[in-house]
Amino acid sequence: MYHPLIHMITVWATRRFSFPVLLVLVGLLFAGCSAPSFRQPTGYVFSNEVSLTYLTWNQSDDGHLSGQWRQVRFDPALLSATAQPDVATLGYTGTMQNQHVMLTLSPGGTLLVGQLSHNVLTLSATDNDGQVVTESWQSVTAQDEHALVAAFTASMRVRGALLILGRDMQFTPPFSDFSAADMNWQLYHASVYVAMLQARLASMQQDHSQVSRCQKAVDFAQVSPAPSSLFDLYGQANDLFLDDVKAAQDAWRMAQQVPIPTGVPLPWLVSQQEFATTFVPAQQAVLMFQHEHQEELDQMASLEKQSEQINAQVVALKGSCEHRRTV
Repeated sequence: MYHPLIHMITVWATRRFSFPVLLVLVGLLFAGCSAPSFRQPTGYVFSNEVSLTYLTWNQSDDGHLSGQWRQVRFDPALLSATAQPDVATLGYTGTMQNQHVMLTLSPGGTLLVGQLSHNVLTLSATDNDGQVVTESWQSVTAQDEHALVAAFTASMRVRGALLILGRDMQFTPPFSDFSAADMNWQLYHASVYVAMLQARLASMQQDHSQVSRCQKAVDFAQVSPAPSSLFDLYGQANDLFLDDVKAAQDAWRMAQQVPIPTGVPLPWLVSQQEFATTFVPAQQAVLMFQHEHQEELDQMASLEKQSEQINAQVVALKGSCEHRRTV
């Protein structure tokens, strides 16, 4: 959802400065809803679908205000399971009289006016089109600010992973280019390769000449290890899909480990239903493929294991040759 006030300030800030992509120093969070009486906050937070913005709150006895306007924002076009946010910071000064607030951001001079009522700071500004935009900021406490940043970051990474997975399902249906003939052909090539390795190992073990045997062990490096694609029944495109499924699953698991703040609106939070809507069909596609081709997958896994075992025996033989040369 487009928020003109936040957008207006963000555009100005990013034009004026080059801000690092960091996930630190952004204080944010919530004041518990259970407390009916007003308590002095450490700041106020406003969030939309792609950003969290925080005002640190320092008030003198005579009503003068000062602090920072800090925003953590994800670019929707660059969302992924590992995306990092952009962080922008501005200073502000202002006054509060009879709960009426006036703030001036600097540099830039953007004027925000509003009113503080209990835990809610209502701020208004005039956007580039001359329209007055009003937004409600929720009071927050210092001890919860890191939790809010962590929850926001984790949820946005889940959203990014789901966007990529959704594109996979829409534009490149998983396993759609797969055929049984291709699978059998690859199994055949893998079995021929392993048979070749077995023959080379047997030749080394039966060779009575130490020099010849050791040379064969050295030459073995020309054929082993095999390219990983030889034992990959999924194929390159499906491997990417499997990576995207795992990335979404890992991002969701990490997000579930982060405490979810309460007491403030969380428009960016990915619900379990939203996650399942995209993830479950993708997961089912993988499980169905594995179920239908479990025998072939097991055969290929066995061939790959044999290849690794043969390679380990040759490495040991080669090591014994090098040991003898140093004795």
